[in-house]
Amino acid sequence: MNETSTREREQSTLGTMPYEQEVDEDRTFDVECSCGETARLYCYAGRDWPWKHDMVTGLGHVVEYRRVDTEVSDD
Repeated sequence: MNETSTREREQSTLGTMPYEQEVDEDRTFDVECSCGETARLYCYAGRDWPWKHDMVTGLGHVVEYRRVDTEVSDD
């Protein structure tokens, strides 16, 4: 992961975090922390808070959120 994370870029560009966007619908994110922790985050309509790991880690951790429910499959 680079110094300017997806999280920081999206927040500075849009003013909100990815999980705070389009909260009127269900969303799915793959999340990855700079410490190596990963998870799939299922956000139901109305859910607008971060991954639990993101809330408890120190300032040295950088968490990236990548929305995966909108990706197009090559199948």
